Amino acid sequence: MDIRVIDNIEILVPIYITAFNGEPWNEKWTIESATKALKEIRTGPRFYGLAFFDKGEPIGAILGNIRTYDASQVYYIDHLFVSPDHRRQGAASKLYQNAIEDLKEKGVKGAFFTTIRNSPAYDFYIKHGAIDVPNGSVMYHPF
Repeated sequence: MDIRVIDNIEILVPIYITAFNGEPWNEKWTIESATKALKEIRTGPRFYGLAFFDKGEPIGAILGNIRTYDASQVYYIDHLFVSPDHRRQGAASKLYQNAIEDLKEKGVKGAFFTTIRNSPAYDFYIKHGAIDVPNGSVMYHPF
């Protein structure tokens, strides 16, 4: 098993679909929509992503972009996901910790991301030192 910088983001499409179409998210990704979404993340001007490989096959990834925030650089995490067959085995923790270490070396001061309260993802981030911003809110305005 190894973790490395990901450039060919399209190899992640199958596990992205499997990860998000199942519990607890139950989304409706297709090959086309997942490919488009991942390419949009990848084409960000300061893309940063790591993938976790087992026997040469990707089993998870952390993807996002580094951006300027005030007087510092922060990482905006778009996705952290692991295939359902590899969950609860430490892959997400290793991805997250490796990203933090690497990003700190690049001068990045922190990360912003969204997740759902009362979810395994929320508990994961809290366990790893993230804070739920007081008085923070994630907004969505459907059109």
